[in-house]
Amino acid sequence: MTPALDSRGGALLDVLRREPATSQRRLARAARLSLGSTNKLLRRLAESGCLLVEGGKRHRRYVVTPKGLTERSRSAYVEAAEAVRDVAFLEKTVQVEVLKAYARGTRAVAVVGRGPLCEVAGRAVLDLGLPDLACSRAVSLADLPAGDRLALADEPSCAEAPEGCRVRLIGELLSPSEDPR
Repeated sequence: MTPALDSRGGALLDVLRREPATSQRRLARAARLSLGSTNKLLRRLAESGCLLVEGGKRHRRYVVTPKGLTERSRSAYVEAAEAVRDVAFLEKTVQVEVLKAYARGTRAVAVVGRGPLCEVAGRAVLDLGLPDLACSRAVSLADLPAGDRLALADEPSCAEAPEGCRVRLIGELLSPSEDPR
């Protein structure tokens, strides 16, 4: 991968493909970078051949080159592959957590929240296919009844967990120290 094409460089190329005549200030805002970082990254992208700079200081235009498109595609693929690995890791970790609770006699799991982590956690629980394991969804811990259950929550809740409910934050399960692989 081209040294300038990390996620920040990729973000710049994405914006420039849509708006080649944009100012550095607008570009920085759109890519959520400082103006100084944007300037430095643009220079690196141009030096590496990913970007062609046309015009003068007042009317500058940035053209993403074929090399830039290729490198951006390559880096997007790497980012997507990492995301897929992260999802697979989360699914496996959730399953390990549920199986630990199941081994202790817990027969109910609640996935608490609305975010994408909840979708992944809920699918991972169902994929275990344990016939006597009840899996439910809730918006908050306050919605759960008391009883022996594992609650997998997508964010800390100010609500008290019901009696007998053990709460695990889904994001904390992503800790590499608990890698089940």
